[in-house]
Amino acid sequence: MNEDTVGEQVVVSHWDNVGRWFLYLLAFVIPVLALPFTANPIATNKVAISYFFIIAAFLCWLVGRINSGVVILPKNYLALALVLLVVVWAASGVFSLSPHVSFYELNDGPSGFFAIMMFTLAAFVAYFYLRSSEQIFFWILSFLTSAFLVFLAQFFRIFFMRLAERILVSFITAAHYYQLKIKFH
Repeated sequence: MNEDTVGEQVVVSHWDNVGRWFLYLLAFVIPVLALPFTANPIATNKVAISYFFIIAAFLCWLVGRINSGVVILPKNYLALALVLLVVVWAASGVFSLSPHVSFYELNDGPSGFFAIMMFTLAAFVAYFYLRSSEQIFFWILSFLTSAFLVFLAQFFRIFFMRLAERILVSFITAAHYYQLKIKFH
């Protein structure tokens, strides 16, 4: 669990569990979102769904910190590098020839400012919610379970579509045969 220590008291927020489940749901939904439901397999609506889970997990973390009254930020160079990456990307967008592409579009490209900010926010939330090996294992397990279910769905769709085609072709062939037989008698 994500625990904050206040003196000798350990504070565990209900919101931390909700935020962690948002990350688990994100891991479960990612393979499903890669299915080609539309012409573009990684379309804007699918990216927006992923961003929703990331923002919801962050808001749960924020409410959990407000409830506990304690904020413990990571004290390592990777977190600083991620913050600097967002700052540099924002500066790049400001001095760009077309800042509307960098700032105002929610597109499926990974090069916009909003995408970089969401990647950083996802890393930040994962740092706080996926601390133990059991939590990381459960996240990976939910991802792989979803990927396996997608594989099974695609396999059975292909298998049963071919089987249905064969049955349909045999029925059509039989119907044509009997139609021709009736016509020429």
